Amino acid sequence: GMGDHDLYLGSAIQGEGRATLDMDHLTTHAVCVGMTGSGKTGLGIVALEELARRGVSLLIIDLKGDMVDLLLNFPSLAGEDFAPWLPPDVLEEGERAEMASRQAELWRQGLESSGLGPADLRAVREGVHWQLLTPGAGSAAPLDILPALGTPEGWDPTGDPDTATDRVNGITSALLSLVGRGGDPLADRDHVLTSSVILDYWRRGRGLDLSGLLASLVDPPMDSLGALSLESFYPRDDRMKLVMALNTLLASPAFAAWTEGMPMDMDCLLGDTASPRASIISVAHLDERQRRFVIALLTSELVAWMRRRPASSGLRALLYMDEVQGIIPPYPKNPPTKGPLLTLFKQGRAYGVGAWVATQNPRDPDYTVLGHAGVKLVGRLITRRDRERALEGLGLSKLSAGGDADEIVSGLGTREFLLT
Repeated sequence: GMGDHDLYLGSAIQGEGRATLDMDHLTTHAVCVGMTGSGKTGLGIVALEELARRGVSLLIIDLKGDMVDLLLNFPSLAGEDFAPWLPPDVLEEGERAEMASRQAELWRQGLESSGLGPADLRAVREGVHWQLLTPGAGSAAPLDILPALGTPEGWDPTGDPDTATDRVNGITSALLSLVGRGGDPLADRDHVLTSSVILDYWRRGRGLDLSGLLASLVDPPMDSLGALSLESFYPRDDRMKLVMALNTLLASPAFAAWTEGMPMDMDCLLGDTASPRASIISVAHLDERQRRFVIALLTSELVAWMRRRPASSGLRALLYMDEVQGIIPPYPKNPPTKGPLLTLFKQGRAYGVGAWVATQNPRDPDYTVLGHAGVKLVGRLITRRDRERALEGLGLSKLSAGGDADEIVSGLGTREFLLT
């Protein structure tokens, strides 16, 4: 039988048998590179289902809208389960029923050929509590961002300044990016002022919402920042421009959707060891700025949650992202999503928190991310340049088992990957 910790990813291309991966290796993070249509999504879904049946908490950020397929899970494999999901243009009742049972039969055969059956589907469905969230933009399943402004749970201002600094910088960068402002946490006036105001609230253990934050930017609770008086560092007239920009955002009817629904709180999104959760956060409907905003907040919260956990050698939770283009770009670009993700890549292993990220463009992610990944999956890449960049960035130019990596990768078909 399969080792409890071995994730089944498919059939081995070379040699016989199954391709498996020890799930605890995912604490060293996985990077999956392959062009559109190479099968990255299918591979990701297989890995996530394997983790779900083992009760691993999952935070799945869905940028393309494909991950909802994880919720199509019908253990009975009955035709009527499939009928509601068929394209609406198949009208005749009899046709629909026939097509649905054909679909069910296809699934059954596909699972059987992999040595899986209804019991395995049930294990995926019941191993974690699945939930779908669609933050922002008048959404059906909203996510309330306000808890992210709250005082960090169990935080001691004197004992752990790093966690608070990282979290306040993450939240501040995310908020300011939504109005096209912000920048270097040490030098940008907007950032310094906003993060100082939020930290001041936290130190005093006071609740904070967005209107309270705006009022405090107008009349900050401190007289000086650094060596300068507040007025010389950031005169009131200039501050008002920042306040007006944030207020316009807050006053827009669409923004209401960001402050209702399930709280953006990792305990609600990930559950705990006794009742793990898998949250699919769909951001496909959002614009670029809003996507980065929600991803930056989620990853900052995940890092803060992770640091409150005891050390762990086994995988406890996984962040999955199906396309990181523009989210962790190389220096000097620094979107608000980059800082918390790099922190996760550098520190996650100690806490049993891993990341699985996929990209079609191996030149896009920061080399730290490629270099830090312990699990590397390379699918089809057409151009030699892409293959070179992927193999070099992932440190695979020379394979330990011998064999020319470029030759192997250039020969891969759809849904075939080099796993190292």
